[in-house]
Amino acid sequence: MRAVRQTRAQGLTASGGSTPAAGLPISYWFASCATSCTSPSAWSDVPVGGTFDMEKAPIARGHFLGDYEGIATNGRDFLLLHAVAGTSARSADVRFTRLTP
Repeated sequence: MRAVRQTRAQGLTASGGSTPAAGLPISYWFASCATSCTSPSAWSDVPVGGTFDMEKAPIARGHFLGDYEGIATNGRDFLLLHAVAGTSARSADVRFTRLTP
């Protein structure tokens, strides 16, 4: 999985990505920083949308969710678009999430 990054006009920077746990459970996390973003203590993060089972993702040279992800801003909000494995085998869903840090 790869991370994506977006900066709002007001200076808040956010990154999104995923972190694997034991086995194939996957969670997306939203990390944000308003000031002093070079300091690790200035960052905070929250999980986005809960955990999903990557083993249920479609197979395309391995488990694959596609290239459907992005992050944009609208005023104070961050708009996240990302794919997750569906609830049935070999399926995927695309989710849209609006976050206000």
